Formats: sequence, C-alpha cells, structure tokens
Amino acid sequence: MTHKVHPTPPRTVVVADDDPAWRLLVRLLLEPHGFQLVEACDGVDALRAVQLYTPLVLVLDLKMPRLGGAEVCQHLRAVRAHPRPGIIVMTATDLADLPTGAAIGADKLLTKPFDPAKLLATVEALAARRREFSDTDLAA
Repeated sequence: MTHKVHPTPPRTVVVADDDPAWRLLVRLLLEPHGFQLVEACDGVDALRAVQLYTPLVLVLDLKMPRLGGAEVCQHLRAVRAHPRPGIIVMTATDLADLPTGAAIGADKLLTKPFDPAKLLATVEALAARRREFSDTDLAA
C-alpha cells in the first residue's frame, strides 16, 4: 500500500498596512517562523487577499486609505466569512483612546511600534486556533 504524503498547507498571513516599512517588519518577523506573507496596501486589497488566499491570520493597520482595519473587520463579520481568519488590528493610537478589539471585530488589538515577541505569539496562537477549527470542519 502506498501512502501519499500531503504537503503541509502554507501558514498564510495577510498583512495590510499603507506603510511598506511596517509590512516589511511583519514579513521579516513572521517568514522565518514558517509563515507565508501576502501584503496588501489598504483594506480593499486586504479583503481581496482574504478571498484569494484564505489566510489563517489577518494583520491590519487601523487607519488605511479606502478601508481601515475596523471597516475590514465589519465587512468580514457582515458577510460571515468562513473560515474567518484570526484578526489582529494594529494602531499607533493609544489603546486607551480606542474601543476594545472585540468591539472593532478583532481578536487582538496591538499598538505600534509592536513588541515582536508579542506579535509572533499572537499570530501563532490565532493560526493554531484557526487550524483547529479547520480540522474540526474537515472531520464533520
């Protein structure tokens, strides 16, 4: 009997920020840990990337042209995207001045500049949770 070995699906993360330097920082942090990065320069491109790549995690800047991070979260909730990626919204604004991540529709709200260890741990946790849901969906 021959066993087929299926390659591990990529651990895709979409990072959306209008500043290419922030996208590069996230790429340099996550790629060495086995994540495949898809970059988007605004919320509209982020939504398109979610449809095309079905990422495990979406990292969004709060303020971007065309659609910001909160609007992307609202859109994903409204269309009940399934499977919905884990969502991290990042902002340069003090978190005390913002609604909670849950109110925005994000799983986690982080400030810029970000703590690399905290961002990596959050991405890893959301990716693992999302994979568990995907495995449960496949078993059903």
